[in-house]
Amino acid sequence: MLSKLYIENISVIEKAEIEFSKGLNVLTGETGAGKSILIDSICAVMGERTSRDLIRTGEKTACVTAEFTNVGRNVIESLSDLDIEIENDTLMLSRELSLTGRGCYRLNGRPTSGSVLRELGNKLINIHGQHDNQALLDQSSHLRYIDLMIEGAEKQEFEKAFKRYTEAHERFSRFCTDVSAKQRRVDLLNYRIAEIENADVREGEMAALIDKRRMYQNFEKIANILGEANNCLYGDSDSAGGLQEVSMASELLCDIEDVYPDILPISKRFINILYELKDASSELHELFYSMEYDPSALEEIENRLDIIRRIVKKYGSEEAAIRFYNKAKAELEELENFEENNEKLEKERNEALLAANNAAAELSKMRTLAAENFCSAVGRELTYLDMPFVALSANFKEKELSSDGIDEAEFLISVNPGEAPRPLIKVASGGELSRIMLAIKNVLSEKDDIDTLIFDEIDTGISGRAAQKVGKKLLETSSSRQLICVTHLAQIAAHADNHLYIEKNIIDGRTCTQVTSLDRDGRIGELARISSGGNLTDTMLRSAGELLDICRGGDNI
Repeated sequence: MLSKLYIENISVIEKAEIEFSKGLNVLTGETGAGKSILIDSICAVMGERTSRDLIRTGEKTACVTAEFTNVGRNVIESLSDLDIEIENDTLMLSRELSLTGRGCYRLNGRPTSGSVLRELGNKLINIHGQHDNQALLDQSSHLRYIDLMIEGAEKQEFEKAFKRYTEAHERFSRFCTDVSAKQRRVDLLNYRIAEIENADVREGEMAALIDKRRMYQNFEKIANILGEANNCLYGDSDSAGGLQEVSMASELLCDIEDVYPDILPISKRFINILYELKDASSELHELFYSMEYDPSALEEIENRLDIIRRIVKKYGSEEAAIRFYNKAKAELEELENFEENNEKLEKERNEALLAANNAAAELSKMRTLAAENFCSAVGRELTYLDMPFVALSANFKEKELSSDGIDEAEFLISVNPGEAPRPLIKVASGGELSRIMLAIKNVLSEKDDIDTLIFDEIDTGISGRAAQKVGKKLLETSSSRQLICVTHLAQIAAHADNHLYIEKNIIDGRTCTQVTSLDRDGRIGELARISSGGNLTDTMLRSAGELLDICRGGDNI
């Protein structure tokens, strides 16, 4: 769960350290106090795209750090894939924003990438905001909700079958271009193949030629040094040479082995050194006398390097040129055997299409069953949320095969008994959408193992008894996972295990936001403010205290 959030120089927040608890955490405060900024900060540290405008005015950098404790097994497995070990199941994500655009990401203090934080963030937190309500008004999203309920392998099987079909279709389509285009392609491939063949490109040749050119450019120096070394070993008119001297030393030592046994280990080492030195000397001698300088060799190397450089410049490297050559040869062979390959590819395409349609049909059956279970589960949630007469159903229509199958789905609702189901997007009010979305999220949350859910003003459009029901449902859901909820309603805030108050003040002419965890008296005052909005009276405070006691079951909070 998210245990702590450290924020520095984010918008109106200069510095804040916010502690979250298990269960239900609510965030309240005046409009514009900075509640949405907390959500933006969490999104930022989860690796989501953000704007430099988030940095506090007058500052060059900003930082957000999120501490997670008791992280789930799926997160630990992801970290293991990254060769990252954590202690006490605690994870620290950090992101620094900069006006220069050169921000940085850290994972337990180690530099990482935004994509890694996004991957982990998707397994740590689910954020549900007002835009989710709008997603319900987009019919194309309805099928995705149903697919989340499918527990079998039908979805994966269809995706594999459809991928095979699209690949087969692309291969076939490439062969169905006009004749002139084919001929142009054949001519181009023949030209490229001949170019690489004439160059006789070999992997690693350029590096070898550069080494050989360096040797010719330093031929005189190399020959002189080899000659001097050879003289040192074999001697000349003025000396016997090192090889002979070492040989004589070895013989002298052998002569005293019988009378001086302590010399035996050294004598054996001299013998071994002598054998090694003779081998090395022989190779050096042969290398020295085999060296020949060919004045034309350097010119030939330069000419050969020019040819290879042109190929490398065009294809990227010798290896890339060889890969292109092999690929071009295979494509040319296919084009030259067009009729045969065309029939083969068309057959493969048709077989893949049939398999994809069959997989889509199986997926369609599973969707029908999943939709029934989904709508029933959502209906039970809506009954709890004071919408007992709302009936949700899914209407399916068949469409042409695409990446999501052959189904179009649309949610229908009947708001009152006896009314025919009508499209959700035409019937539901704002308050109904909020509760329907909460019901859907509760149903779908059972399908994942994400420990923290964030609801950003999901209470839009509801009040009174419905708000009380939503608060109870949020508290009930928080028994199995952590919930963080931004709300304007006292009936929801009163159910919180941890009530965080966001307050905006003017300090030294600068706007600053502070976040405070409220005690019982603080909660009563804030609940009274939310409910009345005006000057607080004793009656308002008593009413707020009663609401807190009712929602919390008499807890001493």
